[in-house]
Amino acid sequence: MKFIYPSFLWALLLIVIPIIIHLVNLRRHQTVYFSNVNFLKKVKKESQRKSKLKQLLIMLSRVMLIASLVLAFSKPYIPTGMSEKQLAQKVACIYVDNSFSMASDGPEGIALESAKQKAYSIVNASQPDTKFALLTNDFSEKLYRFYSKQEIIQLIAGIEESSNQTKLSAIILRFNDMMNHFLNETDKRIYIISDFQKNSSDLGNLKPDTITNYNFVPVTVNQTPNIYLDSCWFENPAHHVNQVEEMNVRVVNRSDEEYYNMPVNLYINDSLKALANINLAGNEKKVVTLQFTNINNGLQQGKIEINDYPIVYDNTIYFSYNVNNINNALLIKPGEVNTDTRNLEALFAKDEYIRLDIMRDDHLQISRLSNYSAIFLYQLTNISSGFSDELKKFTENGGTLVFIPSIPGNTNSYNAFLASLNASTFSNADTVKIPIGEINYDSPLYAGVFKKDGEKVMLPSIKYRYRFNEDSKVVENAILTFADKSNALTVTDAGKGKIYTFAFPFSNKENQFTDHLLFMPTLYNMVLFSSTDQQLYYVLGKDRFLFIRNPFEYINQNPVIRDRNNGKEFIPEVVEHESNMLQLSIDKDMAAGLYQIFLENKMIGGVAVNYDLKESDLSLYTPDEIKTMVGQSGIKYFNLLTSKNGNFTNSISELDSGKQRWKYFIFLALFFVLVEIAIIKFWDAVFK
Repeated sequence: MKFIYPSFLWALLLIVIPIIIHLVNLRRHQTVYFSNVNFLKKVKKESQRKSKLKQLLIMLSRVMLIASLVLAFSKPYIPTGMSEKQLAQKVACIYVDNSFSMASDGPEGIALESAKQKAYSIVNASQPDTKFALLTNDFSEKLYRFYSKQEIIQLIAGIEESSNQTKLSAIILRFNDMMNHFLNETDKRIYIISDFQKNSSDLGNLKPDTITNYNFVPVTVNQTPNIYLDSCWFENPAHHVNQVEEMNVRVVNRSDEEYYNMPVNLYINDSLKALANINLAGNEKKVVTLQFTNINNGLQQGKIEINDYPIVYDNTIYFSYNVNNINNALLIKPGEVNTDTRNLEALFAKDEYIRLDIMRDDHLQISRLSNYSAIFLYQLTNISSGFSDELKKFTENGGTLVFIPSIPGNTNSYNAFLASLNASTFSNADTVKIPIGEINYDSPLYAGVFKKDGEKVMLPSIKYRYRFNEDSKVVENAILTFADKSNALTVTDAGKGKIYTFAFPFSNKENQFTDHLLFMPTLYNMVLFSSTDQQLYYVLGKDRFLFIRNPFEYINQNPVIRDRNNGKEFIPEVVEHESNMLQLSIDKDMAAGLYQIFLENKMIGGVAVNYDLKESDLSLYTPDEIKTMVGQSGIKYFNLLTSKNGNFTNSISELDSGKQRWKYFIFLALFFVLVEIAIIKFWDAVFK
């Protein structure tokens, strides 16, 4: 036991006063005059021993009374955790978890409101001169400082739900950074008020710290079953008018309950386009397909919805895409050689979805490359380094390259170009005739082209071809394979685009590919699926930027991102990329929804933004699990403050000043007063 005011213990010397009084009373003599012997009889009855005992007990009660009062005014306490150390400066760092999971109900009401009440209790129970720091999942810069009691109470009142979810280890690092920046090294207390969701509570990553006292304050929430939309995607990457679309959406059941006939609704531009009912077993994931028809050209913005309460933020998934009127493709052929391109020209002639332009490499206008979604490099004998750089920019910004080599050709320039795109390079040429032996029917190029259980198709033979070098670092998919298991056609992702690489030229007469029925779907779908539209949706917290094509040559003013729902506008930071692509920052205050992008007072496109679904897994750590994991991390000073601790404010006070014991000594003082009164008043009556 220790004392807040140990110097007051000098007052214990006052106990000599009743002792002196007692000794003086023993030595006093009193003369009594009497006229008869009745008084002598009374004196004889009184026991001298009882009299001495009475005086001794009175003295002891007075000594104990003085001692109890002195100890009470010295403020005794039993140290708890960091209260055993003498704090250089009173500092309290409070983290209030305001993630979506804190919107759940609990025994004390909404979890976030309960957390705020606990934060108020911490502030009110702290010393008047305490400095406070406050953090939420938003990491707002305005909170990067310390506050007084009055200021921190106002800030706590303004805490609202946030789509952000921050790891506890990042919260601790932020507090430590604030401490070191403003207060240097000092003992500190950190209060973590949260439901301790497993996705964000990385308790095992907390580092032991001898100058920090961790106080974990779990907020109890009711265990709630949750169904949410995990993701969505189109079966077909190309979109045209009057095309039947198949939208796939994955639905997840995070509970042990079964659900039947749950409606899933799909809206396009605020109109209901498709609906389906889904049955889900406990903890099941299921993909449901919704079909609808594209009616209009241009930007299409939609959403998919389910009804699931009380967790609602993950019931909607937004998406945005463009229905193209026509895809522009460019065929680049060598200028110095008369190359026959009639097979490709005939394939796209008078097509309503694809327009093919043809240019010679010696008359090429580099600035026009960004106008195309697909480019055919048709049997160029050489690819210069400058041209290679432009093609790399084209693919990184979402374009599709189709590389058809020439035999003979400059393999050194080929390989330098392919290596820059992380595609497989060529080795030697081979002139042994060999048939194509296998088709990858899972490739989007052949979706719906061949019957799965139909008769086997006689595949074309190839005499002039290159062999690919084997490189484990290259990530590619084989679309066509020769009979000897070597690759005939591969596809490789390159930035936001892709490159298709043929191992053989088309114009050699003994290469039968262009005369085969395989030629048309392969080349046609390469262009049809080459749309350079932005991705279907972006995820808050994961994606930092969104991309949009700039239709103007110059930017005279910043683009504006406007929320379709409420008209709220955001001015993003802009980075202009090659090929007229704009990189726009995603504002931290943006909510999930559909957005339109304006530039020069003209709408240039739209995007969809969704919440990160980490919060949809509502698994929480129990208080016992928190205590075990924190203990295993090696942290010495920590406390777990639960409702079992009784009055929460008193628990906080005990952390700050230890377990106070002065009240017990006040009760003892009162007890000894009563003892003295009882001895004086009732002693003679009891011991006659």
